[in-house]
Amino acid sequence: METNATQYWLSPPGDTILETMEKVGLSKKVLAERLELSIEAFDFLLEGRMALTSELAISLEKALDIPASFWIAREENFRNEWSNSKVH
Repeated sequence: METNATQYWLSPPGDTILETMEKVGLSKKVLAERLELSIEAFDFLLEGRMALTSELAISLEKALDIPASFWIAREENFRNEWSNSKVH
């Protein structure tokens, strides 16, 4: 039961993307277009159902002025925590 509760506390990189979008005043539509993603794929990215690849990290760096290395590390940390929180 504790493991399932932990899973709900995990924060995908999409949470940071959303916070940054709000700070700089970008809409989902505009950022999705800049990343060359459909709105559906962009939603999957935000929810953590789609991995944040190195190509997307570079595009995010250009769009949000946050280094690609940050996005890659953020994704890696999320996936590692998610993997460690699953019941095996």
